[in-house]
Amino acid sequence: MKRGEPLPRTVMRLKPFLGRLDRDRIVRAIQAAESHSRGEIRVHASNRAVVDVQKAAAEQFEKLGMAGTAEGTGVLIFVAPLSRNFAILGDYGIHARCGDELWRAVAAAMNRTSAPAGSATAS
Repeated sequence: MKRGEPLPRTVMRLKPFLGRLDRDRIVRAIQAAESHSRGEIRVHASNRAVVDVQKAAAEQFEKLGMAGTAEGTGVLIFVAPLSRNFAILGDYGIHARCGDELWRAVAAAMNRTSAPAGSATAS
């Protein structure tokens, strides 16, 4: 696909997707989760299509400095709407307390509500 060409109908358009996000609701949910844990949660919506969502999420995790949290408690929910995919990355401290099952459950819940082909992992 060349720049300026219309997107295929099967690809989600980024601006309408972001416009439908309820930012206040997302912020409140993050604040509630952070108030009950030591987790430091961020949500990042990519403005580009990504081939390897895990790699893109890991790069964003590092770029945001999330690996530098005091107790290794960074969590990134990386959404790539143009690719219809997402990844959830948890640093070592969160993963040690929650394990793989939490990440699988969160990814499954996100898949049920949004139907992308997401993945979850600890960094």
